[in-house]
Amino acid sequence: ENAWNNGELMLEWVERVLNPWIKHCGRRRSLLIMDDFKGHWVDPVSTRLQGCNVDVTCIPPGYTAKLQLLDVGINKPFHDYTLNELDDWMMEMFDETTGRLPSPKRIDIAWRIDQAWASVTQ
Repeated sequence: ENAWNNGELMLEWVERVLNPWIKHCGRRRSLLIMDDFKGHWVDPVSTRLQGCNVDVTCIPPGYTAKLQLLDVGINKPFHDYTLNELDDWMMEMFDETTGRLPSPKRIDIAWRIDQAWASVTQ
């Protein structure tokens, strides 16, 4: 369980997002594919999904990142390029005499993020 998702949040998502979408589309049955996060698989969520005529299946552990296109094609490369930009900044700004790094300026952070994004979108 983490700050981003738990059983209560999943149940709220079913009520506020999934169930209205199913009703709007006029579907009799739907399929929901989820990863193995334990917050997805608590009894209240399973019971509510059954009540919405939703069949549920699980992505095998370790496959979520491979199956989610944004994670594979954009988020992961952007994260990697951003870390590379941070490494470059630290190497450039490290003061060998004091052994310290200065606090980054907002303009420097924005520029590094822009460089990372440009690398993803090339």
